[in-house]
Amino acid sequence: MTILKKELNFKSLTVRTFLSSLIGGIVGIIAAFSGLGVYSLVIKSIVSALLGTALLWGATKWRPDFKFSLPEIKKLTGFSSYVFFDRALTRFFQQLDVLIVGKVFSPNMLGYYSRAISLRDLVTTYSSSSLTAVFYPVLSSLQNDDEEYSKVYFKVISVIAFISYGLTGVMCILGRDIIFLFFGPKWEPSVVIFQVIILMACNIPLNSMIANAFFSKGKSKENFRIGVLIKILRLPLLLVMYYLGMFAFTVSYVILNYVLTTINIFFLKKYTGLSYKSHFIKVFEGMLPLGIVLGAFFYFNVQTTFMRVVWAAGFSLTYLVFCKINGSEGLEFLLKNFDLIKKKIFKPKDGSQKSSSNA
Repeated sequence: MTILKKELNFKSLTVRTFLSSLIGGIVGIIAAFSGLGVYSLVIKSIVSALLGTALLWGATKWRPDFKFSLPEIKKLTGFSSYVFFDRALTRFFQQLDVLIVGKVFSPNMLGYYSRAISLRDLVTTYSSSSLTAVFYPVLSSLQNDDEEYSKVYFKVISVIAFISYGLTGVMCILGRDIIFLFFGPKWEPSVVIFQVIILMACNIPLNSMIANAFFSKGKSKENFRIGVLIKILRLPLLLVMYYLGMFAFTVSYVILNYVLTTINIFFLKKYTGLSYKSHFIKVFEGMLPLGIVLGAFFYFNVQTTFMRVVWAAGFSLTYLVFCKINGSEGLEFLLKNFDLIKKKIFKPKDGSQKSSSNA
């Protein structure tokens, strides 16, 4: 996978992920209807993994062999060890709040919280977060060209921010309907948690992109140290959860995430020289329409599904108009590439080109 990413061969990776997930999911559903219960989840995971491995090995000529090189290990360890420990700590702290919720509240509340978190992660994973993985090798290839690096980096940040704020508004407005549609009314207590937690979908991919900026510049040690500081700052939230309850915890969690984004921007400027001003403009340019529309939505306490759909459509239109007037680089980039894709799909054949030119 790393070799294909480095070669920017995301087509092979996308086809592999799509096919393995699709076939594994179908096999898992068949197993569930056959009465295999929770083992259908195991079967689904194993089939997806085996098929994904077969497709992956078919897409590259690389094969493992029984060679060992200590100098190569030493050369890689200086960078990769900090990446490993950063991700291990991140994973631990991501599960720590789930552990505390399970200890402080009822099992039902843990289920509602976990459902809201998983739905939020689904939104970020399959939307703007995918862009961070795509552009990491691109930034790595430009690490010695500061001007081009800065240009590409801020363009990616603008695209991620544009997608994230837009999706956040729509998902927050339609949160109740989405949860009822896919999981049923019994999950109603998850709605409020999800509508708060989804506000973090704006800056989770942005923080991931900032981390990629550190990695692409070879500054994994600096990113690890900043990560430790950020994780320490999150610990007081557990006291908020214990003494003030779930709602206060989720609101505090969202607010702190935006504070941590600001801290990340400060340290990125310190270690890479990327502009404060450009960062704040790109990162927070979509917050104004999001805040106004969501504030009005909750103030008027919209009750019906039809009106929530109308509000979601109204937000989308307002957001697009605002970004267009504001000259959002992310919107312009997406429109430009959409036009290129459209021209490729609807490109006329040679014969039709000739006839149109003769006409």
